[in-house]
Amino acid sequence: MATRSVNIPTLVIAIVALVCSVLSLVVAFGRTTAPTSSGDEPSSLVTQTTSAGEPTQTAASTFATPTDTGGVNPQANYTLSYEDKELHIPQNVQVDLDEPRVNAQNSGDFHYDYRGFQTNNAAAVARSSNATPQDCADAIQTSPLTQPIAPSEQLVLCIQTSSDDASEQGVSQKLARISIKSINKAEVVTALVTAWDVPT
Repeated sequence: MATRSVNIPTLVIAIVALVCSVLSLVVAFGRTTAPTSSGDEPSSLVTQTTSAGEPTQTAASTFATPTDTGGVNPQANYTLSYEDKELHIPQNVQVDLDEPRVNAQNSGDFHYDYRGFQTNNAAAVARSSNATPQDCADAIQTSPLTQPIAPSEQLVLCIQTSSDDASEQGVSQKLARISIKSINKAEVVTALVTAWDVPT
């Protein structure tokens, strides 16, 4: 009886095809068992790289939802509280616009960090450098900020302070106009702030 010869190339192709099939099954199984956004891994985290090249995880959306967005009235009669108060604002501080005070210890109306100005209350970009309180109220009502905004020279912001925080401090709620004059190499922002009392 004659012995059947083995076709080596055909055998090699068959083995390679079998190995590829097994690898495909392993990859497919791994994908189906990977954690989703409803599993153990939070989907709200994104990876960023620090200046030292080390990856860090931060919240994908860290903008604080304004805590006091009501009571903005473009037709109200506002009373001047203080005018062109010069503030020097370094990064990683809270700013209270009721006093006003840089590096407020308890609560502030906006926070300044590497993302920019993050407002805690109703805010908007002013349409003019000499915006009136009525202009500010209208801007907040029609075009409120929903993301942190990077400071830049000539940027003008309108921010309404928290009525609850003002009440706790025993002062009136304010509607403030923040005009940025300059930003130095250390990222310290110099701004002029004018504020009006919000009528009750």
